[in-house]
Amino acid sequence: MDETGSTAQQERRREVLRQASVALDVALVILWEAKGESAIVPVLTSTLNPPYHESILDVDATLRHWGVPVAPGSRWVGCRLPGSGRWCVAPVRLLPAAPPPGGVERRSRERITLELAGLALGLIDLPFT
Repeated sequence: MDETGSTAQQERRREVLRQASVALDVALVILWEAKGESAIVPVLTSTLNPPYHESILDVDATLRHWGVPVAPGSRWVGCRLPGSGRWCVAPVRLLPAAPPPGGVERRSRERITLELAGLALGLIDLPFT
């Protein structure tokens, strides 16, 4: 995996992923980066050295199925949901997602947990002033 950034940043990122895995009660939470329009590669995982096949995101079935654009360089955090085996993913970003239309929350608790993990991961890379 392409682990970029300082060792301290990597430790902070991995801790966010570990905490998300605890909150979601899943074995593995993964940080991916889009290397092009069709290639998303794992960058970091909540556990060291997971089986490779466990960290490969099916982009077509997960993101493109919902019409989500995948910009090169974008980062995503996610996990397989227990029981269904489906992926739940959220973008890494600097600002929280907009509130739901009409104030009625439709995102699952798993998605909201990953949204918060994505926000924390995005903020880790901001320089301190």
